[in-house]
Amino acid sequence: MAEAKKNKSTGKWRIQIYVGKGPNGKPMYKSFSADTKREAELKAKDYEYQQKQLDMAQKMGGSLLLLTVDVAIQQYIADRTNVCSPSTIRGYEEVYKNNIPAALKDTRVSDVTQQQIQAWVNDMATTHSPKTIRNAHGLLSATLKYAGSTLILNTRLPQKRKRDICVPDVDEVKGILKLVQGNKMYVPFLLATMCGLRASEISGLEDKNILPDRLHITQARVACKGGTALKAPKSSAGYRDIPIPDELYTILKANIKPSGRVTNMAATSISKFWSEFRTANHLPENMNFHALRHHYASKCLLLNMPQKYIAELMGHSSTNMIEQVYQHIFPSAMAEFAMKLRANTASFLSDTAQIQHKDD
Repeated sequence: MAEAKKNKSTGKWRIQIYVGKGPNGKPMYKSFSADTKREAELKAKDYEYQQKQLDMAQKMGGSLLLLTVDVAIQQYIADRTNVCSPSTIRGYEEVYKNNIPAALKDTRVSDVTQQQIQAWVNDMATTHSPKTIRNAHGLLSATLKYAGSTLILNTRLPQKRKRDICVPDVDEVKGILKLVQGNKMYVPFLLATMCGLRASEISGLEDKNILPDRLHITQARVACKGGTALKAPKSSAGYRDIPIPDELYTILKANIKPSGRVTNMAATSISKFWSEFRTANHLPENMNFHALRHHYASKCLLLNMPQKYIAELMGHSSTNMIEQVYQHIFPSAMAEFAMKLRANTASFLSDTAQIQHKDD
């Protein structure tokens, strides 16, 4: 294999390997770059190993069952790079890198057993959260199915933990609104609390999406290699119209940047700057930027809006997320309902006691 060389202008190490001839008969090469010479050469070595595995599978009838789990997962991810969102692909890559042990990676797909997977899950349970374990198990399960494995998994996974979800109520949002005015988080704050937009949708919102009576959501700006890029919503449910009042329309139009966007911040920057704003103003630690979206969903619930319509406004394809995550009313509203319930119960007991006294 060739040796990596350092690029003086970038400081990166780069290596090229021969991958065959193109349609025109000219040689083709694939390059790999990294911060160190060893990393660059390892990338090239891993690629060559993966290609040898795929060539072997093809010679043996094209069955992916003969591949190692390592190569099968990489192939599964590669096949979905152009159809899944960059964040989904990044999630797959992180799971592959951090949560799939070497012993499992080196096992052929056809040789993987339920016992092996259960032992892996049991081992992970001592150091990882249930969510991380479910994500890792989900990737492995999908890969095995993709590779043609007939293994039916009945893995016992750790129970999900009840999350401490922050749901800012109306008074909290009004108080924050006074603090955030004049801050670069002002418009993102309004779009999250008044429209329920995700950070990526806020980053991707442009002048063309803002109509006098509604926002027409057709895109999101997501992280990708080399920066950010506009992408279509993950599913058809992401395409939606969200009603807005005249006042919000005026504010948004007044804040359009020369780029045509309402904010030039990337989604990650929105979350980062919100965290800084939250700390500076002594807001609850669990009030992350996504919690502002919870406020919008819960407000819709308190208006007795059918869950189907709330799901559409939030960009969900079903009501599952509403039932599992957003079915939280504001704590202040819960206190009000608790008082009403106590009064109703007290009245019932009082009436019952009077009837019993008369009978005596």
